[in-house]
Amino acid sequence: MSFGEPIVGVNYIPRESAYAVIFRNPDEIEVATVSRQKGHHMLPRGGIEPGEDHVTCLKREVLEEAGYGIRIGAYIVGQADQYYVTLEGESRLTVGHFYLAEILGKADDAIEELEFSWLSAGKANESLFLNNQAWAVSAALRG
Repeated sequence: MSFGEPIVGVNYIPRESAYAVIFRNPDEIEVATVSRQKGHHMLPRGGIEPGEDHVTCLKREVLEEAGYGIRIGAYIVGQADQYYVTLEGESRLTVGHFYLAEILGKADDAIEELEFSWLSAGKANESLFLNNQAWAVSAALRG
Protein backbone atom coordinates (compact mmCIF):
# COMPACT_ATOMS: atom_id res chain seq x y z
CA MET A 1 0.00 0.00 0.00
CA SER A 2 1.33 3.43 -0.88
CA PHE A 3 0.43 6.96 0.23
CA GLY A 4 1.40 10.34 -1.17
CA GLU A 5 2.21 11.34 -4.72
CA PRO A 6 5.77 11.02 -5.98
CA ILE A 7 7.02 14.17 -7.70
CA VAL A 8 8.00 13.50 -11.31
CA GLY A 9 11.75 13.71 -11.80
CA VAL A 10 12.59 13.43 -8.09
CA ASN A 11 14.79 10.52 -7.02
CA TYR A 12 13.36 8.94 -3.86
CA ILE A 13 15.69 6.78 -1.83
CA PRO A 14 13.67 4.17 0.09
CA ARG A 15 14.19 4.14 3.88
CA GLU A 16 13.01 1.07 5.81
CA SER A 17 11.29 2.26 8.98
CA ALA A 18 9.45 0.71 11.90
CA TYR A 19 6.58 2.40 13.76
CA ALA A 20 4.96 1.74 17.14
CA VAL A 21 1.19 2.07 17.49
CA ILE A 22 0.72 2.41 21.24
CA PHE A 23 -2.76 2.70 22.76
CA ARG A 24 -3.92 3.40 26.29
CA ASN A 25 -7.20 4.00 28.12
CA PRO A 26 -9.68 1.47 26.70
CA ASP A 27 -12.67 3.67 27.67
CA GLU A 28 -11.49 6.57 25.48
CA ILE A 29 -8.64 5.24 23.37
CA GLU A 30 -5.55 7.41 23.09
CA VAL A 31 -2.55 7.02 20.78
CA ALA A 32 1.08 7.82 21.67
CA THR A 33 2.73 10.42 19.43
CA VAL A 34 5.96 12.38 19.29
CA SER A 35 6.51 15.79 17.73
CA ARG A 36 9.43 18.10 16.97
CA GLN A 37 7.14 21.05 16.30
CA LYS A 38 3.76 21.81 17.83
CA GLY A 39 1.06 20.13 15.76
CA HIS A 40 3.52 17.99 13.77
CA HIS A 41 2.60 14.60 15.27
CA MET A 42 4.18 11.29 14.28
CA LEU A 43 3.97 7.80 15.68
CA PRO A 44 7.12 6.80 17.59
CA ARG A 45 9.37 5.44 14.87
CA GLY A 46 12.77 5.14 13.38
CA GLY A 47 14.84 4.14 10.42
CA ILE A 48 16.14 0.60 10.55
CA GLU A 49 19.93 0.65 10.92
CA PRO A 50 22.22 -1.94 9.26
CA GLY A 51 22.06 -5.20 11.21
CA GLU A 52 18.84 -4.23 13.02
CA ASP A 53 15.49 -5.94 12.76
CA HIS A 54 12.17 -4.13 13.19
CA VAL A 55 11.82 -5.02 16.89
CA THR A 56 15.34 -3.88 17.83
CA CYS A 57 14.84 -0.65 15.90
CA LEU A 58 11.53 0.15 17.61
CA LYS A 59 12.81 -0.57 21.11
CA ARG A 60 15.84 1.66 20.50
CA GLU A 61 13.86 4.49 18.91
CA VAL A 62 11.07 4.66 21.51
CA LEU A 63 13.72 4.74 24.24
CA GLU A 64 15.60 7.54 22.42
CA GLU A 65 12.48 9.53 21.48
CA ALA A 66 10.41 9.15 24.64
CA GLY A 67 12.51 7.40 27.29
CA TYR A 68 10.12 4.42 27.54
CA GLY A 69 10.77 0.71 27.41
CA ILE A 70 8.22 -1.11 25.25
CA ARG A 71 6.97 -4.60 24.46
CA ILE A 72 6.35 -5.22 20.76
CA GLY A 73 3.09 -6.91 19.82
CA ALA A 74 1.46 -7.90 16.54
CA TYR A 75 2.50 -6.69 13.11
CA ILE A 76 -0.28 -4.50 11.71
CA VAL A 77 -1.66 -5.60 8.35
CA GLY A 78 0.97 -5.07 5.68
CA GLN A 79 3.57 -2.54 4.72
CA ALA A 80 2.48 1.06 4.07
CA ASP A 81 4.86 3.29 2.14
CA GLN A 82 4.74 7.10 2.13
CA TYR A 83 6.09 9.61 -0.38
CA TYR A 84 6.49 13.02 1.22
CA VAL A 85 8.54 16.16 1.58
CA THR A 86 10.01 16.88 5.02
CA LEU A 87 9.68 20.22 6.78
CA GLU A 88 13.27 20.84 5.65
CA GLY A 89 12.28 20.29 1.99
CA GLU A 90 13.82 16.81 1.51
CA SER A 91 11.93 14.31 -0.69
CA ARG A 92 11.52 10.93 1.01
CA LEU A 93 10.01 7.50 0.53
CA THR A 94 9.45 5.78 3.83
CA VAL A 95 8.90 2.02 3.64
CA GLY A 96 6.75 1.66 6.76
CA HIS A 97 6.32 -1.39 8.98
CA PHE A 98 3.83 -0.92 11.83
CA TYR A 99 3.56 -2.83 15.11
CA LEU A 100 1.28 -2.67 18.09
CA ALA A 101 3.33 -1.95 21.19
CA GLU A 102 2.82 -1.54 24.91
CA ILE A 103 4.70 0.80 27.24
CA LEU A 104 6.44 -1.08 30.04
CA GLY A 105 7.53 2.01 31.95
CA LYS A 106 9.89 4.96 32.00
CA ALA A 107 13.39 3.63 31.45
CA ASP A 108 15.46 6.77 30.96
CA ASP A 109 15.31 10.37 29.84
CA ALA A 110 14.67 10.82 26.14
CA ILE A 111 17.81 11.55 24.12
CA GLU A 112 16.06 13.33 21.26
CA GLU A 113 14.29 16.65 21.74
CA LEU A 114 10.76 15.50 20.98
CA GLU A 115 7.50 16.08 22.78
CA PHE A 116 5.76 12.84 23.75
CA SER A 117 1.98 13.10 24.01
CA TRP A 118 -1.25 11.14 23.98
CA LEU A 119 -3.98 12.06 21.48
CA SER A 120 -7.50 10.68 21.28
CA ALA A 121 -7.73 8.14 18.45
CA GLY A 122 -9.92 10.50 16.40
CA LYS A 123 -7.59 13.47 16.89
CA ALA A 124 -4.57 11.30 16.10
CA ASN A 125 -6.04 10.30 12.74
CA GLU A 126 -6.58 13.99 11.92
CA SER A 127 -3.26 15.21 13.37
CA LEU A 128 -0.71 12.64 12.23
CA PHE A 129 1.65 14.26 9.72
CA LEU A 130 1.73 11.27 7.35
CA ASN A 131 -1.23 9.37 5.92
CA ASN A 132 0.38 5.95 6.24
CA GLN A 133 0.52 6.47 10.01
CA ALA A 134 -3.18 7.41 10.21
CA TRP A 135 -3.94 4.32 8.11
CA ALA A 136 -2.00 2.13 10.57
CA VAL A 137 -3.87 3.55 13.59
CA SER A 138 -7.21 2.90 11.86
CA ALA A 139 -6.13 -0.62 10.87
CA ALA A 140 -5.04 -1.37 14.45
CA LEU A 141 -8.34 -0.11 15.87
CA ARG A 142 -10.28 -2.34 13.45
CA GLY A 143 -8.23 -5.28 14.70
